[in-house]
Amino acid sequence: MKNYKISDPWIWKHNPLNLFRIRFDSDLKKKFLYMVEKNNMPNLIIHGPPGIGKTCIVNCILFELSKKKNLNIMKLNASHARGIHTARVKIKFFCETIIDSEKVKKIIVIDEAESLTKYTQEALRRTIENFSQTARFIFICNCPSKIIEALQSRCVVLKFKYVLEKMNMRIVAKIFYKEKVLFSTKGLESMVISSGGDARELLNESELVEKSFLMITSRTSKLFHFFPTICFIDNFIFSILNQNYLNALEIFLDIYNKGHRPFDVINYIFKSLKKIRFFHLRKLKILKILCQLQIKVFSFEIDNTTLFLTLKNVLIT
Repeated sequence: MKNYKISDPWIWKHNPLNLFRIRFDSDLKKKFLYMVEKNNMPNLIIHGPPGIGKTCIVNCILFELSKKKNLNIMKLNASHARGIHTARVKIKFFCETIIDSEKVKKIIVIDEAESLTKYTQEALRRTIENFSQTARFIFICNCPSKIIEALQSRCVVLKFKYVLEKMNMRIVAKIFYKEKVLFSTKGLESMVISSGGDARELLNESELVEKSFLMITSRTSKLFHFFPTICFIDNFIFSILNQNYLNALEIFLDIYNKGHRPFDVINYIFKSLKKIRFFHLRKLKILKILCQLQIKVFSFEIDNTTLFLTLKNVLIT
C-alpha cells in the first residue's frame, strides 16, 4: 500500500490496491481474478454509473498483473486528450516502441472514453488490430452507447452496477472507525442514501461533514445536505393519495420557497417513496405525477410563476 499523510483526503487514503478487498459484483470479480491468475487479459470496455469504482478496480487489476509479469502501462484521460492526435501519435508511438524483453506487455488505459471523438475511435480500431499481439486496451466510460460498434466488437464489454446500501454502510463504517470519527447509525444511513450509491461522493461528503461538525449524525447530515423535513415530504405524498391536489401544490411550493431546487425536491420525494410500503397502484400514480414534473422542470430553469403553472397543470388537470 502507498504511504499517505494524515491530511490527505479519505478517497486517497482508503483507495484499495488489492482486488480481494474490493466489494462488487461476485461474477465480475471472478472474471477479473481469472484474468489475473491466467495472466491473460482481453481488450475491455468497463462502463457503469460514476463513483462506482471502475478506475479503482482497473488500478487493482494492473497492480496484481504487475506482480506476475512485466508491464508497460500508459494511462490517458480522454476528457483532456480526445482528438485524433492522441490515437495517431501518442498511442501509436507507445505501441510501436521496441522493448528489449519480448515478454513485456503493453496496456493502454483510457478513462472517460466516451469523450473520444468518432475519428479518434476509428483510428484506435486500426491500432487495436495492428498491435493485437503486444498491446491490450482498457476503455473506462459511463455511457457505452457513445463508443462506436467497431470498438465494442473488439472488446469484452462489462457493466458495473451500484452496490447495495447495506454493503456501502459496512465499508464506510470501517473507514469511520479507522479515522476515529464520531457517528450514529442514522447519520451513516442518511449519508449513504443521499449519495445515491456513488462511493466517491459518499466519502467526500462524509469527510466534509466530519470536518464541519466534528461528528456525523442525522442532524449534521441534514444540515449539510439541506434536506427538507420529512413532514413536508410525507404530507405531499398523502395529499396526492387523498386526491387533495391543491394542498400538494402548496406543500411543493413551500419546500421550493425555502431554497430547494425543484429537481432536488422531486428527488427527495422519490427517495422517500422507496421507504413507504403501500398498495403498488397508488405508488405508481405518485410516480407518474413525479415523472411528469421531472420532465417539465428538468429541461429549463424555472421561475415561481412558471413553476406554479407547471405544477397546477400536472397536479390538478
